[in-house]
Amino acid sequence: MEDATPSPAARPLRADARRNRRRLLDAAIALILELGGEPSRDAVAERAGVGIATLYRHFPDRQSLLREVALDVIDRTVERGEAALSESSSGG
Repeated sequence: MEDATPSPAARPLRADARRNRRRLLDAAIALILELGGEPSRDAVAERAGVGIATLYRHFPDRQSLLREVALDVIDRTVERGEAALSESSSGG
Protein backbone atom coordinates (compact mmCIF):
# COMPACT_ATOMS: atom_id res chain seq x y z
CA MET A 1 0.00 0.00 0.00
CA GLU A 2 1.37 3.44 -0.97
CA ASP A 3 1.68 6.27 1.50
CA ALA A 4 -0.87 8.98 0.62
CA THR A 5 1.00 11.69 2.53
CA PRO A 6 2.53 14.18 0.12
CA SER A 7 6.28 14.66 0.28
CA PRO A 8 7.51 17.78 2.09
CA ALA A 9 8.46 19.33 -1.25
CA ALA A 10 4.95 18.77 -2.60
CA ARG A 11 3.17 20.36 0.36
CA PRO A 12 2.63 24.11 0.28
CA LEU A 13 4.50 26.06 2.93
CA ARG A 14 2.63 27.43 5.93
CA ALA A 15 2.34 31.21 6.06
CA ASP A 16 5.02 31.52 8.75
CA ALA A 17 7.38 29.28 6.79
CA ARG A 18 6.83 31.39 3.65
CA ARG A 19 7.61 34.54 5.66
CA ASN A 20 10.76 32.99 7.11
CA ARG A 21 11.91 31.85 3.67
CA ARG A 22 11.33 35.35 2.28
CA ARG A 23 13.21 36.90 5.22
CA LEU A 24 16.13 34.52 4.67
CA LEU A 25 16.32 35.32 0.96
CA ASP A 26 16.08 39.07 1.61
CA ALA A 27 18.78 38.83 4.28
CA ALA A 28 21.09 36.85 2.02
CA ILE A 29 20.61 39.32 -0.83
CA ALA A 30 21.26 42.30 1.46
CA LEU A 31 24.43 40.72 2.86
CA ILE A 32 25.72 39.82 -0.60
CA LEU A 33 25.15 43.39 -1.75
CA GLU A 34 26.73 44.88 1.38
CA LEU A 35 29.69 42.56 1.84
CA GLY A 36 30.12 40.87 -1.52
CA GLY A 37 30.91 37.21 -1.90
CA GLU A 38 29.11 34.53 0.05
CA PRO A 39 27.86 35.53 3.50
CA SER A 40 28.02 33.00 6.29
CA ARG A 41 24.81 31.15 6.96
CA ASP A 42 24.97 32.30 10.58
CA ALA A 43 25.01 35.92 9.39
CA VAL A 44 22.05 35.29 7.07
CA ALA A 45 20.00 33.69 9.84
CA GLU A 46 20.89 36.48 12.27
CA ARG A 47 20.00 39.21 9.74
CA ALA A 48 16.70 37.45 8.99
CA GLY A 49 15.89 37.18 12.68
CA VAL A 50 15.52 33.40 12.63
CA GLY A 51 17.47 30.52 14.11
CA ILE A 52 20.09 28.63 12.16
CA ALA A 53 17.85 25.54 12.18
CA THR A 54 15.22 27.50 10.25
CA LEU A 55 17.81 28.39 7.63
CA TYR A 56 18.90 24.75 7.31
CA ARG A 57 15.28 23.61 7.05
CA HIS A 58 14.80 25.83 4.00
CA PHE A 59 18.32 25.64 2.57
CA PRO A 60 20.22 22.53 3.66
CA ASP A 61 23.52 23.72 2.20
CA ARG A 62 25.21 26.90 0.97
CA GLN A 63 24.72 25.94 -2.66
CA SER A 64 20.93 25.64 -2.31
CA LEU A 65 20.77 29.03 -0.58
CA LEU A 66 22.83 30.75 -3.28
CA ARG A 67 20.84 29.04 -6.04
CA GLU A 68 17.55 30.25 -4.57
CA VAL A 69 18.97 33.76 -4.11
CA ALA A 70 19.93 33.86 -7.79
CA LEU A 71 16.54 32.52 -8.91
CA ASP A 72 14.73 34.99 -6.65
CA VAL A 73 16.67 37.94 -8.05
CA ILE A 74 15.97 36.78 -11.61
CA ASP A 75 12.25 36.33 -10.87
CA ARG A 76 11.99 39.79 -9.32
CA THR A 77 13.85 41.34 -12.24
CA VAL A 78 11.55 39.70 -14.77
CA GLU A 79 8.45 40.77 -12.81
CA ARG A 80 9.64 44.38 -12.67
CA GLY A 81 10.54 44.35 -16.35
CA GLU A 82 7.12 43.00 -17.29
CA ALA A 83 5.43 45.62 -15.10
CA ALA A 84 7.47 48.38 -16.73
CA LEU A 85 6.57 47.11 -20.20
CA SER A 86 2.92 46.91 -19.26
CA GLU A 87 2.95 50.48 -17.92
CA SER A 88 4.73 51.86 -20.99
CA SER A 89 2.40 50.09 -23.42
CA SER A 90 -0.70 51.33 -21.60
CA GLY A 91 0.49 54.92 -21.78
CA GLY A 92 1.06 55.21 -18.02
